[in-house]
Parts: sequence; C-alpha cells; structure tokens
Amino acid sequence: FQVKGKLNSLLLDIDGWQLQNPNLLFSFKEEQLIIESLETQWEDTKIKIDGIIDWEKASPVYQFFAQFEGLDLENSAFKNITFLDSFSSGLSGNFIIEGTLLANSPINVTAQLSAQEVKLLKNKLPEPLTAQLDMKIINSSSFELNKLALTYLHNQFNLSGKLDSKNQLDFQFDSNYISLEDFPFLFNLDELKGSCNIAGKIQGTASQPQIESKVELKNVNWENLTVDNFEGDISYQFPFMQLKKITLDNNGISLTAAGQFDLQKDSQKQVDLKLQLSRLDMNYLSELFAFEESLSGWAHGFANLQGNWPDISLDSQLNLEEISINNYYLGKGKSHFRLARDAISSVNTPLSGEKNFSDWNINNYQLTIEELNFTQAEMQINAQGKADFKKDIPFSLDIDFNHENLNQLIPNLPLSKIEGKIKIMGDLTSQQFLLNSQFSTSQDETVLQQDLKLTLEKKGPKITLSELLLIQKKGQFFAKGWLDLTQNLLDIEFQASEFDLNNLAQLIGFKEDIKGKLNITGTYLGSLKHPSISISAQIEGGTFRNFKFEELQSKINWKEGNLEIQELIISYQKDFQIRAQGKIPFPFIISEKKEEQDTDFNQSPLNFKVSLENTDLSFIQIFWDRDFKQVQGITNLVLNLSGTVSQPILNGQLTLNQGSLELTAIPIKLEKIESKVEIVNNLVKIPQLTFILDNNLIYASGDFKLVNFQPDDLRIKIWNEGGKLIYEDILTTQTNFQAEINGSIDSPQIKGEFIFSEGELNWKPGNQFIPEKNNSLMGLKGKVDISAKILKDFQFKAPNLELTLDGEVKIQGDLPQPVFTGQLNVRKGYFVFLEQKFQFSEGKLLLNEFTGPDVLLDIKANTKINQVTVFLKISGNLSDPQISLSSQPALSEPEIISLLTLNKNISGLSE
Repeated sequence: FQVKGKLNSLLLDIDGWQLQNPNLLFSFKEEQLIIESLETQWEDTKIKIDGIIDWEKASPVYQFFAQFEGLDLENSAFKNITFLDSFSSGLSGNFIIEGTLLANSPINVTAQLSAQEVKLLKNKLPEPLTAQLDMKIINSSSFELNKLALTYLHNQFNLSGKLDSKNQLDFQFDSNYISLEDFPFLFNLDELKGSCNIAGKIQGTASQPQIESKVELKNVNWENLTVDNFEGDISYQFPFMQLKKITLDNNGISLTAAGQFDLQKDSQKQVDLKLQLSRLDMNYLSELFAFEESLSGWAHGFANLQGNWPDISLDSQLNLEEISINNYYLGKGKSHFRLARDAISSVNTPLSGEKNFSDWNINNYQLTIEELNFTQAEMQINAQGKADFKKDIPFSLDIDFNHENLNQLIPNLPLSKIEGKIKIMGDLTSQQFLLNSQFSTSQDETVLQQDLKLTLEKKGPKITLSELLLIQKKGQFFAKGWLDLTQNLLDIEFQASEFDLNNLAQLIGFKEDIKGKLNITGTYLGSLKHPSISISAQIEGGTFRNFKFEELQSKINWKEGNLEIQELIISYQKDFQIRAQGKIPFPFIISEKKEEQDTDFNQSPLNFKVSLENTDLSFIQIFWDRDFKQVQGITNLVLNLSGTVSQPILNGQLTLNQGSLELTAIPIKLEKIESKVEIVNNLVKIPQLTFILDNNLIYASGDFKLVNFQPDDLRIKIWNEGGKLIYEDILTTQTNFQAEINGSIDSPQIKGEFIFSEGELNWKPGNQFIPEKNNSLMGLKGKVDISAKILKDFQFKAPNLELTLDGEVKIQGDLPQPVFTGQLNVRKGYFVFLEQKFQFSEGKLLLNEFTGPDVLLDIKANTKINQVTVFLKISGNLSDPQISLSSQPALSEPEIISLLTLNKNISGLSE
C-alpha cells in the first residue's frame, strides 16, 4: 500500500517548542516513512526538513536533512545557556541527523553553520563566523563531540571531547596562529597586531567545569606599545581564576606574575596577584611615553595587586640601577609606592552588591610615595608625597636633596655644594613651590655660604613670585612680582644691598672676574617682548678687566626699545670721573646696517653725552680686552652724539697724555703717546700725535670722517726724523720715513718712502717678509706705493755669505700681495764655498715684478789657491742658487773642485 498526506496547522506545540504554520508533505508505503517536506517557523527562524525512516533493514535506520535560516541566539531556547549571554547573531546552516531505531542507539549529527552579523561583547564582527560540527548523541545526558571547528577569516578554534552519563566533561581545545589584527574589537583597540596560540582542556562537571589553558602571545604591537613574548598557564574553576607561570618579555622589560581572582557573583571579587619584575629598561619607558628628557638605567623589584574588586590596592617596591636623566647620573635608588582607595572614600562607599570588573574606576584612589631616593658619590635625593585621584588631583611632594657638585647637571655652574628642601603642593589648577636651600661657591680659594629661598604659585597661566631671597654673608638680593604666560605680561620688583658682584657673575654664568659691592633697586614690567626696565644702581670698590674704580652710580631706564641713561658716573682716585647721559634707541647700538631698519626708526633722534675727566686709558679694556696686552695714559674726553639713527653726528674733543698701548695680535708697543683730537660734525681732526715705537719718535697728523662710526676719507700723514728700527733678530737699521694714508679704512691707499742706512739684515733659512695665504693679513684690501732706499753702508748676512748692499726696491700694487721691483747692488763681501772664502768682485740682486719670497741673483766672486785664481759665478734664485766655476790658468771643473777641496789639482794627487 502507499499513503501520501499533507498536514498543516496554525500552531504546533511540542514540549513547549511552538512551531508556527507547520506544513508537512509525507508518504508512507510498506516499511518506509518519507518526509518529503516539512516547513515551519520557530519564533524568527525558518526551518525546512526532509528525510526517511526505513524499517526494511534488520536494523531500522533513519536520516534527516534539516535547513534553518535566521536562528537568533537571543531565541528563548538559548536563554538558559549562560555563556551565550555575551553573544548575539543570526545563524543559518544545514544538519544531517542519522542513526538506527534500536533502543539506546546513538544519534549521529553533522552540520555546516554560518553566523552573520555576530556581536561579541557588544562588538560587531565585520565578517561572518562559520562552524563545522561532527558529534554523536549517546543519550539524553551524554554525547561525544568529534569535531567543532569555528572559523573567522583565517583563524580557527577547535574543540573536541565528550560528556558522559555521569555529567563529567572531558574536552580539549586549541587554536594556533590567531591573528590579533582580526580581533581589535574585542579589546576596543585599533591597530592591534600580533599572533596568539591557545590550548587547553575542560574537565569536571557541567555545573562546575574546570578549565586549564596555556596562552602564548607573539610580537604584539598596539600603537607604540609592543610585547615580544607573553606566555602562561590560566586555569578556571568557579569561583577562582588562577594565573600560573605568567612571563612577559620585551625589548625593555622582563616580568613574571602569579595569582588568582575570586569571581563569585554574589560577593566582592577578590584579587591576589603578585608581579615580579626582573628588568625594566628606562629607555623603553622613555620611548613608550615620549619623554622629552632622555632617561636611561633599569629597575627590578615586585608589585602586589590585592583586594576586593573594585576596591583593590597596588603595592610596589623597585630597586633602581644606573639611572641617568639627560646624561646626568643619578646612580642607584629605591622606589616604594602604594595605590589604594583613600580611607574616607572606603568608609562612604557601601561594600554590598554585585561588583563587576567594569566597575573599577581610579576616582577616589590615592597614590602614596612612601619612598623615592637616589644616591651617588656626590648626590642624595629623598622624596615622599601623595596624590588623590579626585577632581583636579590634589597632591603634595616633599623633597630633601644634598649635592656636592652640580657641574654634571648644569655645566660651568660655580656651586660647589647645595642642600635643602623643596615642597610642592596643589592640584592640576594651582601649584605652590617652596624652596629652602643653602649652597656654597668658591671665590679666591674661599668657600662662601649662601641661602636661597623661593616661594611661588602657578595658577593657570599666571605665576606669582611671593619671594625670591638670596642671602650672602653681608648682602642679599630680593625679588617679587608676577608673570602671565598667556598675555605675556610681567611685573617684577627687585633690590639688592651689599651684594657681591663676583658672586652674582658666577651665578648667572659670567666667566670673567668682576669685583665690587652692589646696591640696586629696580622694576621689570610690561610685555615679555617689550618690557620697561628701571634701575638705580651703585657699585663700590669695582674692578673689571684691569679697570679699577671707587664708585659707580647709575640710573637707567629702558622703554619701547630705547635706552635712557639718566645718570652714569664712574669715579676713581681723586677727581677722576667718567660721565654719561642721554637716550639711544637700542637697535642703534647693536645693528651695523642701519638701512635694514624701518624709516620711522631711522629718523629717531639721538641725544647722548659722555665725558671723561682725568681718566686712565685702561678703561677701554672693558670693551676691547683681547686687543691690548697693556693700556695706560691719562684721558680727557667730551663727546656729544646727536642727529638721527640714519645720520648720527659726533662732536667733541679728546686729549691723551703719557699714553702706552701694547697690542696682542702683533708685536707692536706704542709708548709716550701724546695726542689732541677734535671732532667737528663727524670730522676727526688730529693736529699732531706723537708716540714712541721701538725707541723711535713717530709723528702723525691729519683727519678723517666718521660714516656710521666707521673711519672714511682718510688723510693721515706719518713720519719720523731719524731713528733705529729693530725687527726681531732679523733687521737692525737707521730709518727715515714718511708716509700718507688716504681713502677708506676698508681699502686704504698707502704711499711713502723709507730710507735705510747703517743697517744689518740677518737672513736665515725660513725667514719670510711676505705673508703666506693663510696669514691674517690676507684679509687686507687697498693699494700700496712705497719706495725703500738702501744706502751703501747696509750689510746683508746669511749662512756662508756676507755682503754690503745698496739700491732701491719699490713695493706697489694691491694688498695683501703687492709686487716688488728694483735692484740691489753688491759692493763687497765674501761667500764660503767648499770651505774656501770667495771675495765678491761685482753683483746684483734683481726683483722684477716679484711677488714670491725669492730673489734673482747675478754675483761674481774669486779666490786664489796655489797661484791659481778661481772664479765663481752665482745665478738663479736665492733659495736655489746655481754655481759655476772657472780659473786662470784654465783648469777643468774637476781639477778646480780638487784644488778647492784638497788644495791640489788632479795631476798632483799621485804625489
């Protein structure tokens, strides 16, 4: 027989599972039941089933094919499966269910599943999740899972095992080479990279499973945080999660950890985690947090994380080794800090109620620095403090320090020792700094003790200086005021009494010696770029760059770029004074190119006066200390500066008596300088100036113009009236000369005549009058036209050579390498050759447009040996002369050399 049928219903309830609109097409014939089609909907899931039950075989079999679509994990059928609480998805797939109809026969199930729009921990997977299932259902309480493979992108998780009738679990799982780059949504981390391996087993009962796993992370990278290797054993059996053999290795850190978490739902979750830090490289921290200051060294120690979540505490103790900041060596140290809920918050916060890990918040926590110290041979630092992680984070920090030498930290700082205390307190909006310290400096091999106190407050962009007090043995310096960093405004008052100038110079890094006692009052206010400064100062017993004075009094104002000297009086000895008064725009002082300034500035008026009354000329060493070895003389000066910035005008007069100048760059010393100079509308007139140079009385007169304070249009005459000129050990001669210098200082025209007599020039190998190219004189520009005449009584001496010269040499052309022309005649003398003295008969030294250090020779000499007169001729260059020999009676050159060396000719050698 054969039966075909069709069943349908609006609602079919099977043990509480409600199937909507089921439609069944089936057929039954003899010993087979065929389900041709069963279509229904379970909540939002569409289901299609077909299959067969066959009784013809000895063991009746069945096989069903099921297809479903849109199965939501939020379906009521899954509501009792708690581990699915964090998942949501729409599932679709195919099942094959087969087996025999014998009693206690297992059911074989295979399936291909696909999950679309999966949400895991409220994070949506951008790609679908697929699964392969192969299992055997033994009975209603046990099954064997041959394979469950979950695949996401290229990542696969495998699970296999069984659940027996006694409700015992025995499962294994593994997943190799999981790409973390595919799962950043799990941790809300972008740009996460690395790989993960996980393997483990699940045992115990279904109600109390025990999970043991081994986790490995390799080459993890997130933003600038990297982990080279992380591995460890993690086990879980409610309510405890245990961490065993956790190790973390990175380029700059090595860490081990062990501990456990108590995860009971109805009580506080307990945390007990111990961390052992083998090495933490400070360079790693510096790069990780992008510190501006370079940090080096390393740390090791431990940390304990304990408490009832979220009320946990962290206690850490670290040893610090070889610590340096910006190459400043701090040495060894210790750090002990605690992070815990503050006592008040703990009392006010109820402990009852369920606590999840997401409930933790750093608010109401307090960081306590129990100990932070550094020690090295010359330094000790100890700090303690605390910070509350509340609104604006109030904090306080106390630092004790002792340092023997600060030159490592601040080069050239003269402090030999400093010690004291710093207290810093406040919050993110306002901070107060209190410094109380003592330091010592060295002066003239004497150690000076000084006190430094500082009290300031920073509130937003405004800094208020309540006190800056520097106390010396007799003097002190005090300042107070405020500074606004946003508006770039400030208002500072300062004063000093009996303050040691040399000590002040050392403190501000001024390297030169300066002495004196300073009394000063002043203000510094306005904008940072254009402040107004007013100073009244008095210095007693001052010395600077060999210039000594008894007293300096000054009143100086600075406003809008203009320097106003209301009064400047420097007094030394009796009736000796320097006075200055007037206004000068500051850029005018420092700028050499006035054309670069704007038109309004160039039209700014000048009004400045300087006077010197019986002043020692040594005061110029204040400005040109490196140019002069020695400066002396009595100076009187009246100088008035007027006009405008673009066209300054100088008027005044200068007298100098008993002056003496010794230059540093070249060996020139001028003595007994007597001069009177007048300046009329930038024209400098020198009626007559006399000075002594190497015992020679020199005269000078003339005038020149000042153009932007640079000499121009020179018209200077220099002459002497006889005297001896000595140049090192090379030249000694009586000299008469007269010269004129015209043109500009940058390119002068020099013309003159020198007459040398009764002189002696000692020439040695290596002597050179003309500068080499690397000589500093190479920078000179200008033209020269000088005639040098040498009279008959002038001697020239060199090794194996002595002669008397006369003649004339002209030096003409461009500086620094002019052309030498002329002729020097040899009158008498001798030349030693082959140990024989030849007497000069005639000769000359030629210079023909000569620019090098050499001289052309044409000299003849003779000597007599054994009735033979030998003639010698010297030609070529002085540095490489060519010598030829002849004789009377005539001999060959070998015979002449034999005669000169052995006093015999060749024919007589056999005797």
